[in-house]
Amino acid sequence: MLPMFGGLIFVSFIMIALVVELAMLGVAYRSTASVADASAEAGAAMLSERHAYASEVVIDPVRARSEALGVAHALMGLGVKVDVDATLSSVCVTVEHRYEPTTLLFLGVSGVDVTATGCAEPRVG
Repeated sequence: MLPMFGGLIFVSFIMIALVVELAMLGVAYRSTASVADASAEAGAAMLSERHAYASEVVIDPVRARSEALGVAHALMGLGVKVDVDATLSSVCVTVEHRYEPTTLLFLGVSGVDVTATGCAEPRVG
C-alpha cells in the first residue's frame, strides 16, 4: 500500500506542477501581449509635427520606433527581443520573451518562446 500511495503522491505533484506551469505560461503570454499593445500605442502617439500643423494625422516613424522600443524595454526589461515596424500610418510591435518553467525543470522541460504582436494607428477624434 505504501508504494502505491507514494506513486499517487508523485503523480499528483506532477499534475499540480503542470497546471501551475500552464497558468504561468498564460500569464507570460498576457503580459507579453500587453507590452506589445502598449508599445504600439505609445509609438502611434508620436505624430509628425510638420503634418500636424497641416491637420494631417501622420506618424513620425523614427520617433515612433524609438518610443515603442523604450516602452517595451521599460515594461519587460532588456532581456526581450523587440521588433518595431513603423510606417506613416501605423506601428506594429512584436515582442518575443523566453519563459523558463520553474517546477518542471527536473522533468527536462525547457523554456518556451512567447511571442505577441500589437498594432496601433492614430485616430482623429
